[in-house]
Amino acid sequence: MKAEKSKPMFIIRNWHRPYAQALLEADPVKLALLVREAEIAILGRFLEPSARSIQADEILDLQNAVEVLSKLRSSVIEAIPAGDDKRDDLNKIHLQLSNIVAVMKAAV
Repeated sequence: MKAEKSKPMFIIRNWHRPYAQALLEADPVKLALLVREAEIAILGRFLEPSARSIQADEILDLQNAVEVLSKLRSSVIEAIPAGDDKRDDLNKIHLQLSNIVAVMKAAV
């Protein structure tokens, strides 16, 4: 009799680590960079070739992560001077991510 392979209960995705690091950071300057990294990682997950097969529970996790990162980003963006490239990058990445999340919500 063959032993059945069981699926892991929790799969760690590439976006989990940068997201967790952002959640745990207290320094506003470092937090801004970590939010950017986490948003890039989440955006990357949506752009993977396998993104069409993302399960509904992960889509929900991604949506929640984007919402939390949006709140964190809003709270630290004032720490970055207007006109600074970092501030502009944060806003551009967030806009792209928001658009993708809206499309994914509509697909679920």
